[in-house]
Amino acid sequence: MKKSASRVQAAKQANHQQFRAWIILVLTVGSVVLVYLAMSLSASDDPLLMPLDDTYIHFQYARQFAQGEPMVYNSGDPVTSGGTSLLYPPLLAVGYWVGFTNWSLAYWALAIGVTCFFASTWLVYLIAQNSPLDDEPKPRHGYALVLALAFALSGPFIWASLSGMETALFVLSVLLTLHAYQRNQFRTIIAASVLMTLIRPEGNLLAGLVILLLIMRRAVPADWPQGLQRVGWYLLPFFAALIQPIINLATTGSTTSSGMQAKSHLYNTGAPVFERIQDVFEFWGRMWREFLVGGSPDFGVYTSSLLSEVALAGLLIGTWWAWRKRRLNPAVLILAWIIVLSAAVATLDTAFWQFKRYQLPIMALFFPAAAWTSAALGDLIEQRMKLRWPRWIVPTLILLPSFFTTITFARNYLENVTVVRDQQVPMARWVRDNLPENVRIGVHDVGLVRYFGNRALYDVVGLTTPGPSVAWRQGPGAIYETMAHSEYRPAYFAIYPDVQGLGYLLNAGVFGEVLAEFPVGLPPHNVASATPYQAVYRADWSTTHAEEQIAQQTTLDDVNGLELVDAIDVAHLESEAQHDYKWWFGDATPGFVTEVYNHLTLGCGLEGEACRATDGGRILTGGEEFTLHTISGEDLLLVTRVHGRTSVPLKIYVNDRLVAQRVQPAVPGFWTEVVSFIPADQVGPTTRVRIEPDIVDPGTDAYIPYYHWAYQGQFEPVLSSETPLATFDSSVQLLDHDVTLADHQLRVDLTWQGAAPETGDGIVFIHLYNDIHVKPIAQLDQRPMGGVLPPGNWLPGILHDSYTLDLSNVPPGTYTVAIGLYDARSKTRYTVSGSPFDLEAGVGADQDRLFIGKITIEE
Repeated sequence: MKKSASRVQAAKQANHQQFRAWIILVLTVGSVVLVYLAMSLSASDDPLLMPLDDTYIHFQYARQFAQGEPMVYNSGDPVTSGGTSLLYPPLLAVGYWVGFTNWSLAYWALAIGVTCFFASTWLVYLIAQNSPLDDEPKPRHGYALVLALAFALSGPFIWASLSGMETALFVLSVLLTLHAYQRNQFRTIIAASVLMTLIRPEGNLLAGLVILLLIMRRAVPADWPQGLQRVGWYLLPFFAALIQPIINLATTGSTTSSGMQAKSHLYNTGAPVFERIQDVFEFWGRMWREFLVGGSPDFGVYTSSLLSEVALAGLLIGTWWAWRKRRLNPAVLILAWIIVLSAAVATLDTAFWQFKRYQLPIMALFFPAAAWTSAALGDLIEQRMKLRWPRWIVPTLILLPSFFTTITFARNYLENVTVVRDQQVPMARWVRDNLPENVRIGVHDVGLVRYFGNRALYDVVGLTTPGPSVAWRQGPGAIYETMAHSEYRPAYFAIYPDVQGLGYLLNAGVFGEVLAEFPVGLPPHNVASATPYQAVYRADWSTTHAEEQIAQQTTLDDVNGLELVDAIDVAHLESEAQHDYKWWFGDATPGFVTEVYNHLTLGCGLEGEACRATDGGRILTGGEEFTLHTISGEDLLLVTRVHGRTSVPLKIYVNDRLVAQRVQPAVPGFWTEVVSFIPADQVGPTTRVRIEPDIVDPGTDAYIPYYHWAYQGQFEPVLSSETPLATFDSSVQLLDHDVTLADHQLRVDLTWQGAAPETGDGIVFIHLYNDIHVKPIAQLDQRPMGGVLPPGNWLPGILHDSYTLDLSNVPPGTYTVAIGLYDARSKTRYTVSGSPFDLEAGVGADQDRLFIGKITIEE
């Protein structure tokens, strides 16, 4: 009877302590929420604003869901998988149905966040009470309350709960699963695990781990009906985890969400695999360094520096005890979760964005574990020192920094709401009030402009528009090409002009005319705006051609009489896929792997604006390979548009056989075209081409193709059998030359015979001497054919070339004219062989110069 009365009394005391803790935590959470809400309303000036754009992505998906278009971002568009959380938009849609529409949906989102925040705080308290480090179960109300208060006062958790995002809901599902596991509540574990999988993709990993530990802890009954029933329960979270991939596959054709494609290091196809893995490890290491110090360079102090150390110490001890006693306990689950979840978060580009919201589920697990460690350490201190007060040192040192973060993150919250108010809301309203209703607008941050601007969007990141997410990872060239060929191509932009290479599109003129500007001052800890400047532009697609065409006069002459049979738009992923296009790294070049420019074609043979094109291309240090759809048994001329920032030799392979060597000439700021001859016996119904550049310095050198055209027919070059006047570098033959002088303009006409591949990027020089032993008094350096056709790119046949040297500043007199070639890369002159030099006549070969006569300039 006495024991029974004692247990009743202990139960009453425990209930009283829990009720007291509940009151304290309600008042604490209520107080901080009211403070943050008051600050937000003071900045918002009504309506209530959320502190970041991503919230309004959920709001837009929720509105569409409520209006009968689930997973559709723009009315009438296809389904998209930009809503990473499967459950959260429908939950928001419930609020929309009951009357929280348009601006007021923020209040419904806050209600969800605050409810989840308090429930999570209470779960931290409940989990922290019962420590797996105790030999005998005993409630730890004091430690549980202190660490629950530390959680409730932690700025990052308050911020996330009031941000309108799904973070607080996910944290709640994680803690609920842990609490059910601690209490051995089987069906609640299953239900909470299902909830985790539906809220965030990371929940799949956590659910899998808890089910694995359940199977290890609870053997499947031998009785087959009961065993089958148990297996069915175990499989529920796995079936739940399949729901979102199956929906994605059925509606978008891919199990992977667009968010994962746009945000994961592992999907960053613009970087080599080893770099992606390196990035993941770098992020994982950085994450743990910041956990251990309780702060980060980006956001300052966000928790106590003791929190993670104390928690991890307890988890390691608890795991050791579990191994020793051969009995799984919650410490094992938490430690496994933390390791796996931190590794999963480290795969995301966004791992450190938005005040570490992706890391908050990990941090939430530290609080109950720190309470367990604090209690065990307190018992040890009390036993050794015979004093009670020192046992509270550690939990107090964890609690006190939380007060500090409450204040600092309140300021962060206020400042970011202010940024939204001053930049993104005015831009959304301007779009709504000034742009036609039926236009589509290109954006980077897609939430506010869509939700309040009420215009259909083209999302360059690809979260909410079908297609662009893969291109986003490959840089501005792929971004441009995907957008230019999209059925959703925007007529306007409301965008940051300098994020993720978007400055390339700005410089190429794609953004066009500025219609309105929205600058804003950014706070020190900004998450609301990518940059301090956004603007609305009228898109300019005037130099974007549905199908690009060759334009260089020499190329037009070469393909005259031939038929265009195929073309590849490099950096346009759809065109590349149609040709089984592959590209690879040598040594990775710094910067993006694709670029976009608006250039004139040098030596253009077309008229007017046809000579100018905006095009996207690749920056290659390894090479490219593709399949052309060709006609068997016909000669093939492969024309490649390049932007030669530097001179790069190229090897052209057809069906793994070297058939040509070309050179990308260094002509920055212009398009040039490289033509390669592939003989008919190498051409089949499909022809596999591989182009490999010779890269000396990947920091500066790259092969940069933008377009390939395949022309076929019978290629019949005109060849000369006459003896050349001179030969340069043993392969470039000069058949004839002519020098004329008129109006102080020296014209030099040269007739060449097609060169051998090793001649490379040769530049012709024209020198004028009054003394051949000193520097020339006038000179011209230019690639043949108006600067576009170095000898390494000549096709077989005769080439008529012309140069004009201005002599208006040369004094009267008699001068000797010399020509020659030198390599653009090495600056080494080509050697010359021909008739010996005759000084009196001023003609003949002299090592690396060919003298072609004298001229007289009159007064």
